[in-house]
Amino acid sequence: EDASELAIVDLESAGAKVLTVPRSQHGVSIEAVLGACREVGIRSLFCEGGGKLTWTLLREGFAQRLYLFVAPFVLGEKGVPAFPATGPRELWDQWSPAFPPESFGRDVLLTLDRTV
Repeated sequence: EDASELAIVDLESAGAKVLTVPRSQHGVSIEAVLGACREVGIRSLFCEGGGKLTWTLLREGFAQRLYLFVAPFVLGEKGVPAFPATGPRELWDQWSPAFPPESFGRDVLLTLDRTV
């Protein structure tokens, strides 16, 4: 709701459909975004927005499938964590492998589905 009119015009002129959603106390309301998507017929989203978005989707129960790439690379103390919090054990108990792990060179893709 606080996007500039110029940004909206630019996006729409590039072919995007812009939907206005309210903010929450933590930023854009994820629930409002998902509701707006449902209203226009979008039933599946791929979200790659970093740890904060991922954690919100997991914590609030909005995610159904989780794709985790694991790489043999240590970022060190200044690295950004994939999840800003680990959450209660019960949250992670809701997830089970959907497929066997896949290798991409030295990286491994884990695909998990929420079972609850």
